[in-house]
Amino acid sequence: MVASIVITFFISAASSKAIEGLCTAYRNWFFAFCFVCIGLDTRIKDLIAWAGGKPAIVYWIAQAFNAVWTLIVVWVLWSGWLFAPPIPPD
Repeated sequence: MVASIVITFFISAASSKAIEGLCTAYRNWFFAFCFVCIGLDTRIKDLIAWAGGKPAIVYWIAQAFNAVWTLIVVWVLWSGWLFAPPIPPD
């Protein structure tokens, strides 16, 4: 909320566009880092060794579902198909 108030009342429109571009770049990097961290936290070797590998199979099915579901949600929210995109394309 503080950032929104500062941008609204104390930052000029030109500076606001520069900040918006910077935030877009950071958003892309942090989105990628999020998926990297999920991968770093997973020990596939332990999943395969435990219970005949069934947890590994369930893990891969769940990850595939999660990836597809995430792509659908991101597309709906950012494509402008259902809602106006929060950051309009250049």
